[in-house]
Amino acid sequence: MPIPDSPEPSPSQETLQPQIEAPQITEEFNQPSSSSDSSDLLKPTAAPAAPPTPQSGFRREKIEDGQGLWPFVALNDPEFVASDEVTFLQPLDLVLGFSFNGESKAYPTSMMWFHHVANDSVGGKPVAITY
Repeated sequence: MPIPDSPEPSPSQETLQPQIEAPQITEEFNQPSSSSDSSDLLKPTAAPAAPPTPQSGFRREKIEDGQGLWPFVALNDPEFVASDEVTFLQPLDLVLGFSFNGESKAYPTSMMWFHHVANDSVGGKPVAITY
């Protein structure tokens, strides 16, 4: 569902930007001191202020998180069947395979496209399989 348009900012809202004046740097700060005291060698100087950040043209209320109405729902502790018992896959269907500590599991991409993440354990360790 799209976000309804917000009213455009008025001209007075668009032109309100802080005006920052840069401090003046004088020559006396840039000249080395004639005294032998080393504390005079590194006098601090004021850096010029950065110009105001230009407006990007993006309206914050128009930015979406990409999840829309159907956010991804993680697949937690999925149930598995032995490979010779699988009836819902064809020989050329793609799976994400993961093996660890002698245990192997296959996560069909036909299921992972919806969940995008499976929180599971393989070989006695917790894993997150992502697609």
